[in-house]
Amino acid sequence: MERDLLERSACTPIPLSNGVFNSACDIPYGCTIGQIEQAMFDWLDFLGFINLQLNERGLQRLEMMMMQANFSSLVGGIYAPSDHEILSDVGQESTSQRAS
Repeated sequence: MERDLLERSACTPIPLSNGVFNSACDIPYGCTIGQIEQAMFDWLDFLGFINLQLNERGLQRLEMMMMQANFSSLVGGIYAPSDHEILSDVGQESTSQRAS
């Protein structure tokens, strides 16, 4: 019973705190702290949703079922297609910054 409660609580990621990213860092390609923060929030929300669904069916958390390299590829694979428009805009901003 206690193990089930611990596993259920592990399915819910700890939310990001506002302002924890270094606002003085230099991020390439015109990305902003806000964009990175939003991507992290979206990933944690997605992971929590998937893990809770798996838990309700008596299955292990996603990160427990997958090999580390595959889990890492999943993260990259989710953001590559969904952020194409954003990344395209960022790339244009970066190109125009270099031209000036």
